[in-house]
Amino acid sequence: QRPDLDDVYNTVNQPINSSQSIVGNPGLDPEETISYEVGLRQQFTTNTMLSFTGFFKDIDNLTQIGRVEDNKGNVFRTYLNDTYGTVRGIEVVLNQRTGRHLSGEASYTYQVATTTHSTARGTYNNENAFANLPGKEYPADWDQRHTFTLNIDYHFGDNEGPSFLGIQPLENWNLNVLHTSKSGMPYTPTAANGSDILTEINTKRTPAVHSTDLRMRKYFNFYGDTRLGVILDVFNIFDRKNVRPIDEYAISVDRYRDRIGYTNATPPTRMKNYGGFANAIADPFAWEIGRRIRLGFSVEF
Repeated sequence: QRPDLDDVYNTVNQPINSSQSIVGNPGLDPEETISYEVGLRQQFTTNTMLSFTGFFKDIDNLTQIGRVEDNKGNVFRTYLNDTYGTVRGIEVVLNQRTGRHLSGEASYTYQVATTTHSTARGTYNNENAFANLPGKEYPADWDQRHTFTLNIDYHFGDNEGPSFLGIQPLENWNLNVLHTSKSGMPYTPTAANGSDILTEINTKRTPAVHSTDLRMRKYFNFYGDTRLGVILDVFNIFDRKNVRPIDEYAISVDRYRDRIGYTNATPPTRMKNYGGFANAIADPFAWEIGRRIRLGFSVEF
């Protein structure tokens, strides 16, 4: 994968103003990923199959900002290919292909993703601190250990479904339920002054995320091959309060109570025993949207 063009060409033709200047590096190598995968499939019936897959990814040439000195003695920072990572895990999938009325799939993935630095700016202004730490891989920002997905579809076609007083209310009716559960994402705790605790990189986890969506469709034969459809979507049907993904939003943490999705207006110099607990407020931008209901109509011909 080619590096970000901004990392390659940013300010390369401009004077270096200070040692904090970040200069692009035209010599960056592409990111390289080597993947290994082994799997087993077992079919139990005509429509039911279980699969098991183990995988390993070796990621090299990731970029980070490093401090360098040119042949004229100018000190500046640039992007270097000196970060790497690994991803390993297993995936189990149970698949029920479309039968007469029921189909679905259940999958579970366990993976461990580690890297020396998750972002290019992972060591920016912290070179000396990292130099005193043992070189090792830490949980990556995208290290989501557990993911479970369940997708169930139940449907009736023409002249199908239970009959009531000569009417088949579920004829041409479809119900789909999608449930996902994901473990929390890692983040680095902060000290009282708001700076990251570099000896505890990504040792904390956000809360797990659970969501269930429902879609129901009902079609009515109108004229010839034309039919009208009514579609009902309910997102997050249980109205669960989920924290937004870290890559979409810089998480808010009340440093006094270590609560995700909350901010604390107390100055960082104040001790927690002197009013810090009382000032935590929920950050509305840190949370996923609650239950949503959408009704639609369609025409097919």
